[in-house]
Amino acid sequence: AEAPVVGACDRFASAAGADGAAGTERAPVRTAQRLVSMLRPGQVGCLAAGEVFSETIRIDRAGTPGRPVVLTTAPGAERATIRGRLVVTDTAHDLVIDGLVLDGSTAGQLTSPYVYGQRITFSDNDVSNDHAGRSCFLIGSNVHVAQDITLYGNRIHDCGRLPATNLDHGVYALASRDLVISHNYIYDNADWGVHLFPDARGTVVDRNVIDGNGSGLIFAGDQDTASSGNSATNNNITGSLIKHDVEVFWEGPVGTGNVVNNNCVHGGRQGSFSGADGYERFDNVRADPGYADPESGDYTLTEDSPCAAFGPQPALPADDTATTGPAAD
Repeated sequence: AEAPVVGACDRFASAAGADGAAGTERAPVRTAQRLVSMLRPGQVGCLAAGEVFSETIRIDRAGTPGRPVVLTTAPGAERATIRGRLVVTDTAHDLVIDGLVLDGSTAGQLTSPYVYGQRITFSDNDVSNDHAGRSCFLIGSNVHVAQDITLYGNRIHDCGRLPATNLDHGVYALASRDLVISHNYIYDNADWGVHLFPDARGTVVDRNVIDGNGSGLIFAGDQDTASSGNSATNNNITGSLIKHDVEVFWEGPVGTGNVVNNNCVHGGRQGSFSGADGYERFDNVRADPGYADPESGDYTLTEDSPCAAFGPQPALPADDTATTGPAAD
């Protein structure tokens, strides 16, 4: 997976605008919802930099392959913020949401973003509900299977109610096919950082930091369905506060083809791994990565870290950061 290339703005929204306006830079519309409704395949809609759009947004726009509809921040010093619930419907496809703050803290304890379209990319966003809501990303539903969703280069953090309920996650893939979760920082979420349950298939979890969540990553299924064919590679999965860093749970059928390999895993309260059924694990390193300052969201590693080869970013030149030596798994 790679970050999408976002072109120049075609339509604009600003608090100084009016929804009856043309949506040009000089005559912006006022709301993000109106902006989205104007976009056609290949067009880029831009929210004014630094402004907060407090509204619920329902996106049903469709681009075409190679010509997505894009929602992003206009050029400026600060990202635009959408404060409210964001729903990407089953009729949306070929869509990119990039470079925004997605704040679900006012979504009424509903999940946000809620995604059940096709060929949807979220890139370089800051996504949270400041523990005032439930899960952040919910991918798929009991009715709609989300297809070809990509989460790339986002910060997904502080999602879910505290005290933890076992129900609120950073990324909750309920019914998905070929979901890609890559180069993200997924941290300080109430329950699982990445929750694949009960029908996630073909998920690629690659080069993320998944740290300080209630639990890290789980492959799971219910009485009728099991998440299968998923892989986790090249991640730093660390510091789970309640359970394990990597877990499995099978209520009925056991998943097949799930693989966890070539990750750095460390520090789960109940250990690195739970269970052995329904997944293979090999060539993982058990070691303390020695993050620069995880409490402030700085997961920088130095070249002398035993986990320097994993995660989203290149390591910095070696210094005196203390780490625990690696153990193979």
